[in-house]
Amino acid sequence: IERLVAFMAQKKVHGLAIMGALGEGHKLTDQERNDVIGTYRKCLPAGMSLVVGVRAPATDPAKMMAQRAREGGADAILLGPHNVQKDEPLAAYYRQVSAAAGIPCIIHDYPAVTGISMSVDLIRRIFEASDFIRHIKLEDPPTVMKMDTLKETVGPELEIFGALGGMYALEELERGAVGIMTGFVYSELLVRLYDLARNQDWHAAANLFFDFLPLNRWE
Repeated sequence: IERLVAFMAQKKVHGLAIMGALGEGHKLTDQERNDVIGTYRKCLPAGMSLVVGVRAPATDPAKMMAQRAREGGADAILLGPHNVQKDEPLAAYYRQVSAAAGIPCIIHDYPAVTGISMSVDLIRRIFEASDFIRHIKLEDPPTVMKMDTLKETVGPELEIFGALGGMYALEELERGAVGIMTGFVYSELLVRLYDLARNQDWHAAANLFFDFLPLNRWE
């Protein structure tokens, strides 16, 4: 963890998301999770944010995980769904777990891994009922179509992070994504792309994106 944080700090990333859907967080004991979160918090330099992944088969375990993440120093929770494909339980889960977290929570919409599909209407309901949910990590391709629909239905108050390895990062940023939360072996390229987008230099952003896109897709 110490080496990874130092390496990513050199890349000038703005934060780290740990124990997400593709990691081994689900294999850890409670104490191991606490130790991992605490170690990241201790190692992160000032100004770098820590997002901790939380997902459980039921509401109460997820609430406990979220509370422990907050106590360990998480700045935000990446909140994945439970494993029941029903809107009412999902809406209740997100409302209760985010309230227990007491810090910003990011909906993790990644049906290919979680096995749960969240409609735009369900996401709207979750957003409207949950004070601590104001972001979504959108990994339901084609992401830009769902992103456009969310903006029309929910509005700009629900801020969207691009993901999926950055495969659609340019299009997502063009549509107003607030950041890129994903893994890519050359993270400094995602940082550069984000900076160009914030400066509205779309010509340079497109040139950079399409230069690294083949490597991105191959990875």
